Amino acid sequence: MSNKEKISLAHTGETLAAQYLVNKGYLIVCQNYHSAYGEIDLIARDGTELVMVEVKTRSSHNIKAAEDSINKTKQNKLTLTAMQFLAEHPELTELSCRFDVIIVFYYRTDESYQIRHYRNAFLPDFAEN
Repeated sequence: MSNKEKISLAHTGETLAAQYLVNKGYLIVCQNYHSAYGEIDLIARDGTELVMVEVKTRSSHNIKAAEDSINKTKQNKLTLTAMQFLAEHPELTELSCRFDVIIVFYYRTDESYQIRHYRNAFLPDFAEN
């Protein structure tokens, strides 16, 4: 798969994940937030919780590979990026925060997809930061 195809697949997955969250009653606060530490694909509000969402899109149904891509290094980058976001948006610091992972399996041949949503996928490890 070419780099252009990978970017297109990732964008499709993020769009599907955002729509999934909206359908579940979430409010999308920000998409593709960037900091010096990395990127958070979606930031959403779920009632009184601010949800930092990492979206992984795959064209094959390999759940283990998708789960393994959210390793400790990636978790630390997401945590630092979330801290930067909150520093820039102090009005949101009253909300509790959680980290979710959404895995989108997207099949281009028939444009079908499956979504797996992992709430509270990991807890930040502040000791390593």
